[in-house]
Amino acid sequence: MLLTAEKITHIIHAGGVSGPMVLADEPAGVIAINVLGSLNLLYAALESGVRTFVYCSSAAALGNFYEDEPVDDQYPLRPNNTYSASKAAMEMVLQGLWTKIPLDLCSLRFTVIYGPGRETTFTLEEIVRAALAGETARIQPMTDWPYVYIDDAARAAVQACFSNSRKHLSYFIAHPEKVTPRRHRRGGGCSRQASAPGDRCQQTKGRAGSTRYRACCARFRVSRASRSSRGGPPPDRVDALTE
Repeated sequence: MLLTAEKITHIIHAGGVSGPMVLADEPAGVIAINVLGSLNLLYAALESGVRTFVYCSSAAALGNFYEDEPVDDQYPLRPNNTYSASKAAMEMVLQGLWTKIPLDLCSLRFTVIYGPGRETTFTLEEIVRAALAGETARIQPMTDWPYVYIDDAARAAVQACFSNSRKHLSYFIAHPEKVTPRRHRRGGGCSRQASAPGDRCQQTKGRAGSTRYRACCARFRVSRASRSSRGGPPPDRVDALTE
């Protein structure tokens, strides 16, 4: 077995269907990849003596919800599409095995990850693209969704992998500040030249509330750090917090 031959001790499982927009019309494929594929890797880890298994889940496992206050890791899972159901299914498997097997398990519920390398589109990209073209961006009803930069998501996964003081199975990974549709609109407007900021984005009518996340006791905080060496915007730093 490859894991044994390479003497693998820690696994960060980030493979699989990455969102509801991928294989949207092939639910069996999504389940085969995200659930059965993940189970195969989990079984292989158990058989080869791997010590830590970090599963890259998603806040999508919670389904659609609108809460005025942050939610913790005890918030019920109510998946609303095949992708979110696949993430919720694996979380339930891990919950059933938590502390019952000789494998350190951890599930990271990432929010919207943005940054270089992303191949699927998301709301912010649609707004900016329309703003640059001088067009109106019409988006679907959305909540005040948290975001996390790709480098910070990767750093959080590595820190979780080598943590020696884990007290929970599931953790949310997100920027602490909520991002409202209004802020999206302002950002998109600033992308256009010689025009008033934020006047080209329209959100279709629908229920939209505040969506912020926090873990119950041990949580990840993203804070602003110094400007990057390449002169870009200041990166986020992820600090693992434990009681």
